[in-house]
Amino acid sequence: MKQRIIYEIFNKNPLSIFSIQEITTKIDEENKKISKRTIYRALEKLINIKKIYCNDFYKGMRYFQLVENNYCFMVCKKCKQKKCIPLNKEKIKYDQEKFKIKGMGITLYGICKNCKTKSS
Repeated sequence: MKQRIIYEIFNKNPLSIFSIQEITTKIDEENKKISKRTIYRALEKLINIKKIYCNDFYKGMRYFQLVENNYCFMVCKKCKQKKCIPLNKEKIKYDQEKFKIKGMGITLYGICKNCKTKSS
């Protein structure tokens, strides 16, 4: 099943975020043949069953990651480099009886060290 192939890409890279192009590249690296249209359909199914989360960062560019990850994204506004940093669930206080957290995400925008050095 195509969904399983795509979901395995995320399982093998649990803290990674992928664009459609990056997913296509991973599929090609595994010598699998899946059309972009089928990839989109499989991703939509995975989103609907709450396995994958879609996040739009820049001008409609879609990025995908696993839902169950608790993460913080750091995104450079100049070069668009993205880094995913896991959050420690134990440090986050919440009342599990009233609210069960299934996943969380925080996006921080700024200027990475490389771009900051180039600007100086």
